[in-house]
Amino acid sequence: MDRDAWIYLKFLKGLDGPILDAGCNFGNLVNNAPEKFVGIDLNEENLKKARCKTVVADLEKKLPFPDGMFNAVTCTETLEHLDNTVEIVRELKRVLRPGGTLLISVPCYKYHLAYHFGHKRFFHEGRDIGILAKWTGLTVKELFEVRGIPRLVNLFGTSLGLLLAKLLPKLGFHGVVYAVLQKSG
Repeated sequence: MDRDAWIYLKFLKGLDGPILDAGCNFGNLVNNAPEKFVGIDLNEENLKKARCKTVVADLEKKLPFPDGMFNAVTCTETLEHLDNTVEIVRELKRVLRPGGTLLISVPCYKYHLAYHFGHKRFFHEGRDIGILAKWTGLTVKELFEVRGIPRLVNLFGTSLGLLLAKLLPKLGFHGVVYAVLQKSG
């Protein structure tokens, strides 16, 4: 099972739409249930591959949606590419309905490694997401880290995935933190 299908089944399958996928890229997550999702991304060419309703939007600006429009918002492996993480999460919270769920995932690296992948922000384990939740007024419902071989094999194939599973921890890669946050209602 790929990462996006796993995320959908674990966190989103039972939720009614609409669900916003912020930074949806090609629509890999939204394509699990296109009728429930609205995908946004800055790259219009990538959005053409998504099977759901899409909107070209910049996460670092006000989103073109009314307050409380979405039952859930996902932002998977996107925040590390952007500058103003706190303001972005506040804006995602704004479009989330009271009691709604915000699912965030970010890779965790030691400081020096993050910038080699073009990331503007780095995250150290779950505590950084917990602090982000506190600063934005969200409640942490669930926080966990996924490490290791299955994820890397899924992303890069068996041979390269197994090699990376041995090499990346030595370089400072820790895995991916998933945070399920809730807007008070």
